[in-house]
Amino acid sequence: MSMSTALAWIASGRMKSRAERRTADIINALPEEIQKDIGWRWTPTRREKGNKPGLRFEVL
Repeated sequence: MSMSTALAWIASGRMKSRAERRTADIINALPEEIQKDIGWRWTPTRREKGNKPGLRFEVL
């Protein structure tokens, strides 16, 4: 693996991680009713905070 390939691999992982965190932050900012409707880590007794979401997607 060349140095540029290794740097690209590291950068893509960081970009994907950042996109996942931003998506989770945006969805967590929604009202609880909407989070419940879309099935986003919602329980009747409490919302989970600080856990990594189960959302997976590819950054193009």
